[in-house]
Amino acid sequence: MPHFPYRAGNYVLFAELGTGTLGTTFIGREAAQAKGNFKPLAVRILDANLSQRPDVVRIFLDDQRAAALLQHPRIAGVHEVGALSDGSYFVASEYVHGIALREVMRNPQIQLTQGQAAQIAMQMCDALHYAHERVDLSGKSLEIVHGQISCDSVLVGFDGNIKIIEFGCLRTRNASVANVSVPARLQRRTVYMAPELRAQLQSQSQPTLDRRADVFSVGVLLWEMLTGETLALDENDEPPPPPSSKREVPPELDAIVQKALSKNKDDRFPTALALRLALSQLSSKLFGEASVTTIMARNMTIGFRQRMVAFQEQVDVWKKFETDTLPVESTPAPVVAPVWKSSGGPAGTGSAFQSQRIGVGPGGSQRLNVGSVKMQVGTTSSVHDTGNRRSETDAEVPIWKKPLFVALLGVGVLTVIVALVLVLMRGNGSPWAIYVDSQPRGAEIKIDGKVVGNTPKRIANSTPPASQRVEISKRGFRSEVRDVLPQSGETVHIEVELKPDENQP
Repeated sequence: MPHFPYRAGNYVLFAELGTGTLGTTFIGREAAQAKGNFKPLAVRILDANLSQRPDVVRIFLDDQRAAALLQHPRIAGVHEVGALSDGSYFVASEYVHGIALREVMRNPQIQLTQGQAAQIAMQMCDALHYAHERVDLSGKSLEIVHGQISCDSVLVGFDGNIKIIEFGCLRTRNASVANVSVPARLQRRTVYMAPELRAQLQSQSQPTLDRRADVFSVGVLLWEMLTGETLALDENDEPPPPPSSKREVPPELDAIVQKALSKNKDDRFPTALALRLALSQLSSKLFGEASVTTIMARNMTIGFRQRMVAFQEQVDVWKKFETDTLPVESTPAPVVAPVWKSSGGPAGTGSAFQSQRIGVGPGGSQRLNVGSVKMQVGTTSSVHDTGNRRSETDAEVPIWKKPLFVALLGVGVLTVIVALVLVLMRGNGSPWAIYVDSQPRGAEIKIDGKVVGNTPKRIANSTPPASQRVEISKRGFRSEVRDVLPQSGETVHIEVELKPDENQP
């Protein structure tokens, strides 16, 4: 790979996001995209060795065709699937500006509450139930199952909502390709997989997934969010201890988690919707937090503020690159393929799936357009003068469409947003507090080295909010330290489980 940015086919790649079992994922954009309409995409290029295996490619394309039909606000949409000139296959998907749930749970400034954990799980259930119920145009179920839900495939956005990525990975549905072997390294043995799926993979039998496998995965993530710990994989697939064995959890929530994690899939919730309804009823009864998403968005902004600023600065740099100056890889020959396209009717009539013959270009390269991004209405592409048509002039363009007007309007809106953010961040001088609890209780609490009492205790303060270092210690146990940044009018919750210290009497 040459130095970034790099032109690959119809895409400009700016940076590497990470490498997984399928291949490497980059952040990029379409080369033909207008500079003022920057829309980043996550471009995953299938490993070169896997792209040479016809059986793997067939499953990959089959899964991506199904994943492209998922149009849900909690699922990262597929934009395009195709092949590069070197024979490597790729999938371009929506880039989610968010943080993996794994990092969110580990960030001491986030401190997920039980209400927020339930809300995240409910949003996951919304997305999964939609995917499980998806049918094709003939009304036949697509039998889509994610199968590999983990704390890395759930991204929490800075608006407080989540999105699930990696739909369409190998063996994430009951593929129609029969008698196909998937490389062992793609069959990840993970604690988030349902016991029946792990058993099938270990025996190298054909995996048969159903929606209850995803219900189990949601149960594992909910257990981790409630306990603040990583669930260990039991060799005998015995169910984990209830969350209440780690932290104080309502018995009703304990029961929901235990049912989702049942070893026998027949004992679990039959659908993701059933799990969602159980959590919804319990949340309204126990937590009653009407603004969980708003609070989550604020906490994400506080906990990952530096990353937000750094990303925006990087985007501003990427926007300046001229596509024509980049090194170009030869583009695969265009072919006829299934596409999502606008139905061409009046606004609001929806879209239709148009089946066409899949063509093969010179050298066997294929290009499969399956994304909904191709449905562009009212695009602002330039009009080329052919000699018979007159090009547009400034006099024919309304003032609100002129670049200078749009730029000034954007600056004004950005100024207002920055001012509001500063006001919100500074607060209005309202008192703030820190609530500290521990297991076992009675531990000594120090804030910035000063003893303020013992757990459980709520420490109120009316001074301007500032970073606080909270130390919880108890004789015979290891001390725990948390750095928090309270905001005006809020109470920061700190709950810790003290571990015995064998070096202390």
